[in-house]
Amino acid sequence: MGWLIASVSTTATPATFIPALVVTGAGLGCGFAVVMTVGMRGIAPQVAGAASGVLNTFRQVGGAIGGAIAVALLQSRLSLIGPGQVAAHDVGYANTFVGAFRAALVVPVALLLLAALSCLLLKPRTAPPR
Repeated sequence: MGWLIASVSTTATPATFIPALVVTGAGLGCGFAVVMTVGMRGIAPQVAGAASGVLNTFRQVGGAIGGAIAVALLQSRLSLIGPGQVAAHDVGYANTFVGAFRAALVVPVALLLLAALSCLLLKPRTAPPR
């Protein structure tokens, strides 16, 4: 995601984003499998179907809320632009859009870092007595 944020500029083309998006997609693909495995690790087989449904529901809701937050941040930053600056060739508008887009991408990265740091607070599981 950092690479994607660094790639955003007024001169970027669609090809500029391809390498960063490929790396991001591969990382997310690998990460989701681990998260699902850890989330389902201690579930009894009798309730595995229900637990899987709840886990996927919360994952989808979290993604929708995260997307809504990013779009709301982008819209709030773009709303500061006056109506006369909306022309596509206006350099001020392009720079404002790039700044707003960068800010909208930084929020999920910051939340991911916060979540990663919170993992340090988890206590290791003790082995059950035999």
